[in-house]
Amino acid sequence: MNSIPPVPPAAPAPAPDATPQYSAPQYAAPSSPPPHQGLAAPPTPGKQFIAAWLLSYFLGVFGVDRFYLGKVGTGILKLITFGGFGIWWLIDLILILAGAARDKDGRPLDGYDRYKKVAWIVTGAIVALGIVISAINGAVAASLSSASSPTDTTQISREEPLAEEPAPVDDREAVPGLVGLTVAEARAAVEDAGFVLAVPDGTGDDWVVLTQTLSEGRQADPGTEILVTAEAPKPVLTLAQENAVRRAQSYLDLTGFSRTGLIEQLEFEGYSTEDATFAVDFVDADWNAEAAEKAESYLELTAFSRQGLYEQLAFEGFTPEQIEFALAAVGY
Repeated sequence: MNSIPPVPPAAPAPAPDATPQYSAPQYAAPSSPPPHQGLAAPPTPGKQFIAAWLLSYFLGVFGVDRFYLGKVGTGILKLITFGGFGIWWLIDLILILAGAARDKDGRPLDGYDRYKKVAWIVTGAIVALGIVISAINGAVAASLSSASSPTDTTQISREEPLAEEPAPVDDREAVPGLVGLTVAEARAAVEDAGFVLAVPDGTGDDWVVLTQTLSEGRQADPGTEILVTAEAPKPVLTLAQENAVRRAQSYLDLTGFSRTGLIEQLEFEGYSTEDATFAVDFVDADWNAEAAEKAESYLELTAFSRQGLYEQLAFEGFTPEQIEFALAAVGY
Protein backbone atom coordinates (compact mmCIF):
# COMPACT_ATOMS: atom_id res chain seq x y z
CA MET A 1 0.00 0.00 0.00
CA ASN A 2 1.38 3.31 -1.00
CA SER A 3 2.05 5.79 1.77
CA ILE A 4 0.50 9.26 1.37
CA PRO A 5 2.64 12.20 2.51
CA PRO A 6 1.06 14.20 5.22
CA VAL A 7 -0.65 17.40 4.22
CA PRO A 8 0.46 20.47 6.20
CA PRO A 9 -2.30 22.00 8.13
CA ALA A 10 -3.89 25.03 6.48
CA ALA A 11 -3.19 28.45 7.90
CA PRO A 12 -5.95 29.67 10.04
CA ALA A 13 -8.22 32.10 8.24
CA PRO A 14 -8.18 35.63 9.57
CA ALA A 15 -11.02 36.74 11.58
CA PRO A 16 -13.58 38.59 9.57
CA ASP A 17 -13.21 41.89 11.55
CA ALA A 18 -9.43 41.88 11.96
CA THR A 19 -7.53 44.89 10.51
CA PRO A 20 -4.37 44.08 8.58
CA GLN A 21 -1.18 45.52 10.21
CA TYR A 22 1.45 47.46 8.10
CA SER A 23 4.82 48.72 9.27
CA ALA A 24 5.75 52.37 8.41
CA PRO A 25 8.54 52.71 5.87
CA GLN A 26 11.86 53.91 7.26
CA TYR A 27 13.73 56.79 5.57
CA ALA A 28 17.21 58.12 6.30
CA ALA A 29 17.45 61.75 7.52
CA PRO A 30 18.76 64.06 4.83
CA SER A 31 22.29 65.14 5.47
CA SER A 32 23.14 68.89 5.45
CA PRO A 33 25.21 69.98 2.52
CA PRO A 34 28.86 70.57 3.35
CA PRO A 35 29.87 74.18 3.95
CA HIS A 36 31.45 76.08 1.11
CA GLN A 37 35.13 76.12 1.37
CA GLY A 38 37.40 78.98 0.15
CA LEU A 39 34.66 81.61 -0.60
CA ALA A 40 35.38 85.15 0.89
CA ALA A 41 32.66 87.65 2.00
CA PRO A 42 31.92 90.41 -0.50
CA PRO A 43 34.15 93.50 0.12
CA THR A 44 32.64 96.55 1.87
CA PRO A 45 32.55 99.55 -0.49
CA GLY A 46 34.92 102.41 0.44
CA LYS A 47 34.23 106.12 0.72
CA GLN A 48 33.38 107.99 -2.48
CA PHE A 49 36.07 110.16 -4.02
CA ILE A 50 33.59 112.76 -5.32
CA ALA A 51 32.05 113.26 -1.87
CA ALA A 52 35.43 113.48 -0.14
CA TRP A 53 36.74 115.98 -2.72
CA LEU A 54 33.70 118.28 -2.53
CA LEU A 55 33.59 118.17 1.28
CA SER A 56 37.31 118.89 1.47
CA TYR A 57 37.15 121.85 -0.90
CA PHE A 58 34.05 123.59 0.46
CA LEU A 59 33.93 122.44 4.10
CA GLY A 60 37.46 121.29 4.74
CA VAL A 61 38.23 124.16 7.10
CA PHE A 62 35.63 122.64 9.46
CA GLY A 63 37.10 119.12 9.20
CA VAL A 64 33.98 117.70 7.49
CA ASP A 65 36.07 115.70 5.00
CA ARG A 66 37.87 113.92 7.83
CA PHE A 67 34.59 113.21 9.59
CA TYR A 68 33.37 111.68 6.31
CA LEU A 69 36.46 109.45 6.08
CA GLY A 70 35.83 108.26 9.67
CA LYS A 71 38.79 110.13 11.18
CA VAL A 72 36.85 111.76 13.98
CA GLY A 73 39.79 112.72 16.21
CA THR A 74 41.72 114.64 13.56
CA GLY A 75 38.41 116.01 12.27
CA ILE A 76 37.74 117.65 15.63
CA LEU A 77 41.28 119.04 15.73
CA LYS A 78 40.90 120.40 12.22
CA LEU A 79 37.56 121.97 13.18
CA ILE A 80 38.84 123.88 16.22
CA THR A 81 41.90 125.14 14.27
CA PHE A 82 39.82 126.14 11.22
CA GLY A 83 41.65 123.74 8.96
CA GLY A 84 45.01 124.30 10.60
CA PHE A 85 44.70 127.99 9.67
CA GLY A 86 44.25 126.97 6.03
CA ILE A 87 47.42 124.90 5.73
CA TRP A 88 45.85 121.61 6.78
CA TRP A 89 42.88 122.26 4.47
CA LEU A 90 45.19 122.70 1.48
CA ILE A 91 47.23 119.57 2.32
CA ASP A 92 44.14 117.37 2.66
CA LEU A 93 42.72 118.72 -0.62
CA ILE A 94 45.95 117.92 -2.47
CA LEU A 95 46.07 114.43 -0.95
CA ILE A 96 42.52 113.72 -2.09
CA LEU A 97 43.16 115.02 -5.61
CA ALA A 98 46.38 113.01 -5.84
CA GLY A 99 44.63 109.78 -4.75
CA ALA A 100 46.74 109.45 -1.60
CA ALA A 101 43.86 109.93 0.85
CA ARG A 102 42.56 106.85 2.70
CA ASP A 103 39.62 106.26 5.01
CA LYS A 104 40.07 105.15 8.62
CA ASP A 105 40.44 101.50 7.51
CA GLY A 106 43.19 102.36 5.03
CA ARG A 107 41.05 101.80 1.91
CA PRO A 108 41.45 104.09 -1.13
CA LEU A 109 38.59 106.28 -2.22
CA ASP A 110 36.10 104.67 -4.57
CA GLY A 111 35.78 106.31 -8.01
CA TYR A 112 39.12 108.11 -7.98
CA ASP A 113 40.30 106.80 -11.37
CA ARG A 114 36.95 107.68 -12.91
CA TYR A 115 36.56 111.22 -11.61
CA LYS A 116 40.09 112.47 -10.90
CA LYS A 117 40.37 114.43 -14.17
CA VAL A 118 37.04 116.14 -13.58
CA ALA A 119 38.05 117.02 -10.02
CA TRP A 120 41.40 118.47 -11.12
CA ILE A 121 39.79 120.51 -13.90
CA VAL A 122 37.01 121.89 -11.68
CA THR A 123 39.44 122.71 -8.86
CA GLY A 124 41.81 124.48 -11.23
CA ALA A 125 38.95 126.42 -12.78
CA ILE A 126 37.69 127.60 -9.39
CA VAL A 127 41.19 128.66 -8.31
CA ALA A 128 41.77 130.49 -11.59
CA LEU A 129 38.42 132.23 -11.28
CA GLY A 130 39.32 133.37 -7.76
CA ILE A 131 42.63 134.77 -9.01
CA VAL A 132 40.91 136.66 -11.81
CA ILE A 133 38.29 138.12 -9.45
CA SER A 134 41.00 139.21 -7.00
CA ALA A 135 42.95 140.88 -9.81
CA ILE A 136 39.85 142.72 -10.99
CA ASN A 137 39.03 143.90 -7.48
CA GLY A 138 42.59 145.13 -7.02
CA ALA A 139 42.50 147.04 -10.28
CA VAL A 140 39.17 148.65 -9.41
CA ALA A 141 40.43 149.65 -5.97
CA ALA A 142 43.60 151.13 -7.47
CA SER A 143 41.62 153.13 -10.03
CA LEU A 144 39.30 154.49 -7.34
CA SER A 145 42.27 155.44 -5.18
CA SER A 146 43.99 157.24 -8.03
CA ALA A 147 40.76 159.03 -8.93
CA SER A 148 40.35 160.35 -5.38
CA SER A 149 43.96 161.58 -5.11
CA PRO A 150 45.03 165.05 -6.40
CA THR A 151 45.83 165.18 -10.11
CA ASP A 152 49.27 166.61 -9.55
CA THR A 153 50.45 163.89 -7.17
CA THR A 154 52.88 162.42 -9.70
CA GLN A 155 54.27 165.83 -10.51
CA ILE A 156 54.75 166.70 -6.87
CA SER A 157 56.45 163.39 -6.14
CA ARG A 158 58.92 163.96 -8.97
CA GLU A 159 59.87 167.39 -7.79
CA GLU A 160 62.84 167.73 -5.55
CA PRO A 161 61.93 168.17 -1.90
CA LEU A 162 61.89 171.74 -0.74
CA ALA A 163 64.61 172.77 1.63
CA GLU A 164 63.33 172.85 5.17
CA GLU A 165 63.27 176.30 6.64
CA PRO A 166 64.91 176.57 10.04
CA ALA A 167 62.45 176.81 12.90
CA PRO A 168 62.27 180.28 14.40
CA VAL A 169 64.23 180.67 17.60
CA ASP A 170 62.32 182.12 20.52
CA ASP A 171 64.90 184.09 22.47
CA ARG A 172 62.45 185.60 24.92
CA GLU A 173 62.93 185.15 28.63
CA ALA A 174 61.35 182.17 30.36
CA VAL A 175 58.96 182.70 33.23
CA PRO A 176 60.54 181.61 36.54
CA GLY A 177 58.81 179.26 38.96
CA LEU A 178 57.21 181.25 41.78
CA VAL A 179 55.07 178.72 43.68
CA GLY A 180 56.41 178.23 47.21
CA LEU A 181 58.33 181.49 47.31
CA THR A 182 57.38 184.44 49.44
CA VAL A 183 55.87 187.37 47.62
CA ALA A 184 59.10 189.34 48.17
CA GLU A 185 61.19 186.53 46.67
CA ALA A 186 58.79 186.12 43.74
CA ARG A 187 58.88 189.84 43.00
CA ALA A 188 62.69 189.82 42.87
CA ALA A 189 62.77 186.81 40.55
CA VAL A 190 60.15 188.27 38.20
CA GLU A 191 61.85 191.64 37.98
CA ASP A 192 65.24 189.98 37.26
CA ALA A 193 63.62 188.24 34.26
CA GLY A 194 62.15 191.52 32.99
CA PHE A 195 58.52 190.86 33.98
CA VAL A 196 56.09 192.55 36.34
CA LEU A 197 54.57 190.88 39.41
CA ALA A 198 50.93 191.54 40.28
CA VAL A 199 49.35 190.48 43.59
CA PRO A 200 45.86 191.00 45.09
CA ASP A 201 45.40 193.91 47.45
CA GLY A 202 46.28 193.19 51.05
CA THR A 203 48.89 190.57 50.21
CA GLY A 204 51.95 190.79 52.44
CA ASP A 205 55.52 190.34 51.32
CA ASP A 206 55.91 187.38 53.68
CA TRP A 207 52.93 185.55 52.21
CA VAL A 208 53.61 182.30 50.32
CA VAL A 209 52.80 182.11 46.59
CA LEU A 210 50.23 179.43 45.72
CA THR A 211 49.59 179.90 41.97
CA GLN A 212 50.88 181.92 39.02
CA THR A 213 49.08 182.81 35.79
CA LEU A 214 52.00 182.03 33.45
CA SER A 215 53.46 178.57 33.99
CA GLU A 216 57.09 178.05 34.77
CA GLY A 217 59.32 177.84 31.67
CA ARG A 218 56.90 179.61 29.36
CA GLN A 219 58.52 182.34 27.28
CA ALA A 220 56.98 185.80 27.30
CA ASP A 221 57.72 189.31 26.14
CA PRO A 222 59.55 191.70 28.46
CA GLY A 223 57.18 193.64 30.70
CA THR A 224 54.54 190.88 30.77
CA GLU A 225 52.48 190.96 33.96
CA ILE A 226 52.43 187.78 36.02
CA LEU A 227 49.59 187.53 38.55
CA VAL A 228 50.07 185.35 41.61
CA THR A 229 47.88 184.32 44.53
CA ALA A 230 49.33 183.86 47.99
CA GLU A 231 48.33 182.98 51.53
CA ALA A 232 49.55 184.29 54.85
CA PRO A 233 52.27 182.20 56.42
CA LYS A 234 51.20 179.88 59.18
CA PRO A 235 52.48 181.01 62.54
CA VAL A 236 55.04 178.95 64.38
CA LEU A 237 53.41 177.92 67.65
CA THR A 238 55.08 177.29 70.94
CA LEU A 239 54.29 174.04 72.70
CA ALA A 240 51.96 175.81 75.15
CA GLN A 241 50.12 177.58 72.31
CA GLU A 242 49.79 174.34 70.34
CA ASN A 243 48.29 172.50 73.31
CA ALA A 244 45.99 175.41 74.13
CA VAL A 245 44.71 175.43 70.53
CA ARG A 246 44.01 171.69 70.66
CA ARG A 247 42.20 172.05 73.99
CA ALA A 248 40.10 174.97 72.77
CA GLN A 249 39.06 173.06 69.65
CA SER A 250 38.05 170.03 71.72
CA TYR A 251 35.81 172.22 73.92
CA LEU A 252 34.15 173.76 70.86
CA ASP A 253 33.53 170.29 69.44
CA LEU A 254 31.87 169.30 72.72
CA THR A 255 29.45 172.21 73.30
CA GLY A 256 28.88 175.91 72.65
CA PHE A 257 31.21 178.46 74.24
CA SER A 258 31.50 182.22 74.18
CA ARG A 259 34.88 183.78 73.54
CA THR A 260 35.30 184.97 77.12
CA GLY A 261 33.91 181.73 78.52
CA LEU A 262 36.41 179.66 76.52
CA ILE A 263 39.32 181.86 77.61
CA GLU A 264 38.28 181.48 81.22
CA GLN A 265 37.96 177.72 80.82
CA LEU A 266 41.51 177.48 79.44
CA GLU A 267 42.80 179.70 82.23
CA PHE A 268 41.05 177.44 84.73
CA GLU A 269 43.06 174.53 83.30
CA GLY A 270 46.32 176.38 83.92
CA TYR A 271 47.06 178.08 80.60
CA SER A 272 48.29 181.65 80.78
CA THR A 273 45.99 184.44 79.70
CA GLU A 274 48.20 185.09 76.69
CA ASP A 275 48.22 181.46 75.55
CA ALA A 276 44.50 181.04 76.20
CA THR A 277 43.64 184.22 74.28
CA PHE A 278 45.93 183.20 71.41
CA ALA A 279 44.34 179.74 71.20
CA VAL A 280 40.74 181.08 71.22
CA ASP A 281 41.52 183.61 68.49
CA PHE A 282 43.49 181.01 66.50
CA VAL A 283 40.58 178.57 66.21
CA ASP A 284 38.53 181.44 64.71
CA ALA A 285 35.16 180.12 65.86
CA ASP A 286 31.78 181.47 64.68
CA TRP A 287 30.57 182.93 67.97
CA ASN A 288 27.04 183.49 66.70
CA ALA A 289 26.80 179.79 65.90
CA GLU A 290 28.27 178.96 69.29
CA ALA A 291 25.60 181.10 71.02
CA ALA A 292 22.84 179.36 69.05
CA GLU A 293 24.27 175.95 69.95
CA LYS A 294 24.40 176.94 73.64
CA ALA A 295 20.81 178.20 73.60
CA GLU A 296 19.63 174.98 71.97
CA SER A 297 21.40 172.89 74.62
CA TYR A 298 19.71 174.90 77.41
CA LEU A 299 16.27 174.40 75.88
CA GLU A 300 16.91 170.68 75.55
CA LEU A 301 17.81 170.58 79.22
CA THR A 302 14.83 172.55 80.58
CA ALA A 303 12.28 175.23 79.73
CA PHE A 304 13.39 178.86 79.54
CA SER A 305 11.56 182.10 78.96
CA ARG A 306 13.02 184.46 76.43
CA GLN A 307 14.31 186.79 79.12
CA GLY A 308 15.60 183.91 81.20
CA LEU A 309 17.45 182.45 78.24
CA TYR A 310 18.82 185.90 77.37
CA GLU A 311 20.21 186.33 80.88
CA GLN A 312 21.68 182.82 80.93
CA LEU A 313 23.53 183.43 77.66
CA ALA A 314 24.75 186.81 78.95
CA PHE A 315 26.05 185.02 82.05
CA GLU A 316 27.98 182.67 79.74
CA GLY A 317 29.80 185.70 78.26
CA PHE A 318 28.04 186.10 74.90
CA THR A 319 27.63 189.63 73.54
CA PRO A 320 24.11 191.14 73.06
CA GLU A 321 24.43 190.72 69.29
CA GLN A 322 25.36 187.06 69.66
CA ILE A 323 22.48 186.52 72.12
CA GLU A 324 19.92 188.06 69.76
CA PHE A 325 21.18 185.84 66.95
CA ALA A 326 20.85 182.77 69.21
CA LEU A 327 17.31 183.67 70.35
CA ALA A 328 16.21 184.13 66.74
CA ALA A 329 17.81 180.81 65.83
CA VAL A 330 15.80 178.90 68.47
CA GLY A 331 12.56 180.68 67.62
CA TYR A 332 12.37 183.45 70.25
